[in-house]
Amino acid sequence: MIYEERGDFEKADECIAPIRKVRNSGDEAMIRKRERILQRILNGSLLYDKEIIEAHRKGDNQGEFWHRFLQLHRLCYMKIMGGSVSYPIDFLSKEIAKEKQILKENCKIVNF
Repeated sequence: MIYEERGDFEKADECIAPIRKVRNSGDEAMIRKRERILQRILNGSLLYDKEIIEAHRKGDNQGEFWHRFLQLHRLCYMKIMGGSVSYPIDFLSKEIAKEKQILKENCKIVNF
């Protein structure tokens, strides 16, 4: 992501190549399994929205912070893997910036 933001797309492709190589290795059943997991990630079904809402409702600041942190990592992975129809790169960039801002603001509240 850092290389893409800087405009160095060749270096970004070079860094993502090992991930794609591992994802496409193994027998056909394993490749299909990895592809299904990737599709679940890219369509947003594995995001932590429910956990964040539940922690916020309970007033669990540390739980909410932790799930937002996990959400940030998941959003970054989705962006690295090219996004999807439901979550295009532009939307992911905005969501990543939003999560970073929320984490930055709440870092002192949670004592991290």
